[in-house]
Amino acid sequence: MMNIKQWRARMKWSQREAARQLGLTLKGYQELERGTRFATGEPCHVDRRTKLACLYLESDPGSHLPED
Repeated sequence: MMNIKQWRARMKWSQREAARQLGLTLKGYQELERGTRFATGEPCHVDRRTKLACLYLESDPGSHLPED
C-alpha cells in the first residue's frame, strides 16, 4: 500500500507541487493524503495510475515538470 504523504516528503514537495506534478487539483491531492473526500467523507484511494506516476517521478528526477 502506498503512502502518498510519505512519497511527497521524500520528494521534498509541497502539496501544491505534488498535485501539479501528478496532474491533480490541489483539493484532489489533499483528499488522497487524507484518505477521504471532503464533501462526503467517503473513503478515497490512490489509484494505480497515480501510484505509477509517483514511482516514475521518484525514479527519474529528470521527468519532473519544470517549476512555474
